[in-house]
Amino acid sequence: MDIRQMKLALTVDLMNLPDSQNPVSFAREKMNRFSSETGTYQGFSETSKSQISEDMGWKTLELKFEHCTLNIDLIEDKKKNEEYIQNFNLLEN
Repeated sequence: MDIRQMKLALTVDLMNLPDSQNPVSFAREKMNRFSSETGTYQGFSETSKSQISEDMGWKTLELKFEHCTLNIDLIEDKKKNEEYIQNFNLLEN
C-alpha cells in the first residue's frame, strides 16, 4: 500500500472540494479509487468532539477501511451549517 501516494491524491481532491459537497462523503468517495489497496469501507465513528465557540465546533472522525483508517479533523460552523476539513491522516492498519 502506497500511503504517500494516497495522501497526495486525497490532498489534491480535498483542495478542490466543491462547495456543495459534504467533506466526509467526498473523502470517502475519493478513497474508492484505491479500493484495491484500502479494502472495503467498514464504517465511521466520532473519536473526539469539542466546542470552540458558541457557533463553532471541532470533531475528529475515523473512517475505517479493511486495510487502513482515515482520520479527519473537522471544523463545524453551526450557524452556516457547514463543515470544513482542518486536517486528515491516513494510517495503515
